Amino acid sequence: MIIQPFDIADFDLFIAYLNEQLAENGAGESSYFMPFERADSNVSPGKIEVFRKALSTPFMEPGWRQLWLARSEDNEIIGHVDLRSHSERHTEHRSLLGIGVNRHYRKLRIGTKLIEIAEKWAVERKLRWIDLDVLSANLPAVKLYEAMGFSKVGEIPEKFMLDGLWYSETIMTKKLK
Repeated sequence: MIIQPFDIADFDLFIAYLNEQLAENGAGESSYFMPFERADSNVSPGKIEVFRKALSTPFMEPGWRQLWLARSEDNEIIGHVDLRSHSERHTEHRSLLGIGVNRHYRKLRIGTKLIEIAEKWAVERKLRWIDLDVLSANLPAVKLYEAMGFSKVGEIPEKFMLDGLWYSETIMTKKLK
C-alpha cells in the first residue's frame, strides 16, 4: 500500500471510488457512516464541482481542501483522508477531517496511517486543531478516532433521520502539538 497526495489527474477515479464507498452506506449489514439516505448515497454533480473547486483552492484561502489517497499494489484507490477549512470565519487555525477506507481493506491500519499523514501535514502548516463529526452509531470509526487521540466534545441526539431511523452525531476534536 502507498499513500500519496491527491493529483488532479486522478479526479475522476476518486469520484468513482467515492461513489463505490457511498453505495455501501447503510447497505445490507453495513451501518450508516454518512448522513445520507440509501437513495442519496452518491456524489451529486453539485458535490463533484464543490470537490473540484476545493481541491484547487490554495491552503488558507476560504474553501481549501487537501486530500491523500491510499492505493493498493495494483494502484486501486482503497482509502482517502482529507482536511478542509471550516466554513465559518475566524477558524483558520482549525480544519475538518474526512476519511474512508474500502471495506475490503479495513482493519489493516490504513485509517491510522491516513490520519497520521494528514495530522503531520496539519502540524507542518501550524494548524492547531483537527475537528470531525461522526455518526454516533459508527462505533469502529469512533474507536479509531479515540485511539488517534481525538476527544468527544459533544453529541447531537437524533440529528439525522435516515430511511426512517434516527441517528445521533458525535463531535470530536484533537489539539495538535
